[in-house]
Amino acid sequence: MAILSLPGLSPAAAEPYAYVTSEASATVSIIDTQTDKVASTFAAGDEPRGIAASADGARLYMGHRTGMLVERDLYQDQESARARIGAARSVLAGPDGRTLAVVLAESDAVALVDMPTLRVRKTIRVGGRSAVHAAFSPDGRWIYASASDGDSVAVIDVVKGAVVDTIVVGEAPGGIAFLPDGTRAYAAVPATREIAVIDVSRRAVIARIPSAAALDDVAVHPDGRRVFASGGGAAKLRVLDAGTNRFIADIDVGAGPSDMAFTADGTKLYVACSRSNDVSVIDTSTYKRIHSIPVGGHPSAIVIRDRPNLPRDSG
Repeated sequence: MAILSLPGLSPAAAEPYAYVTSEASATVSIIDTQTDKVASTFAAGDEPRGIAASADGARLYMGHRTGMLVERDLYQDQESARARIGAARSVLAGPDGRTLAVVLAESDAVALVDMPTLRVRKTIRVGGRSAVHAAFSPDGRWIYASASDGDSVAVIDVVKGAVVDTIVVGEAPGGIAFLPDGTRAYAAVPATREIAVIDVSRRAVIARIPSAAALDDVAVHPDGRRVFASGGGAAKLRVLDAGTNRFIADIDVGAGPSDMAFTADGTKLYVACSRSNDVSVIDTSTYKRIHSIPVGGHPSAIVIRDRPNLPRDSG
């Protein structure tokens, strides 16, 4: 299905959109974050997993388990390019606006891809097996990547296209996120029920924060003062105070929370819940779930970008 404009909805009223991949239904759901309703859905090909968006919100990049990386032009409402990269687990857009990082689970590597051409610049092996998670530093200089069958975070120098260091965080590390100023990173370690706090300049773990529940993924709030952590085995999020390294809230969400994305102003957090087939919307000031939005089967990845001013909006 093509992307549909909602009747009577002006471009100004629909700026931030959340794009959610659903593996089982092979779709992407487009959520208007102003109304918290699905504006439209399109067929995305077999087993879409990771998703990223261009800085201007005009293009989506979807990594598939089948090995294809697909670009979708939102102006034309259609696929605009594709390349065989390898079975993707996640896709990230770099701060430079030209680089994609595609985590390749089966080859235990991160591919650096030129966004305009979809050509692979470099494929970088990371330590361990079953690479799953990665994160760009805010300045785009580093990628931190982890494999679920390992005990370390690999430090990738983006310019060199190579692993330059490893940081031992614990068995089977999960998701990783940086503070906005790039001074620290947080890595979920579900096997030991901890979050490891990494000093980026020293490339060393400086704190280990125990959790009553195993946590698989982390997302840092835009204010840099809070870290939201999800655990796939529980229908909850935990909120960590980054200043005190203490958990300050627990939030009920849908079953199987996985990927998370904040609106740019940080007022809301969107959580893809793979086992309940919905997206939980969290008010980050009250720590309450304010909406549950049904999407396709097994949602696994989410990205939020401003919606482009499409040509048809003035037609």
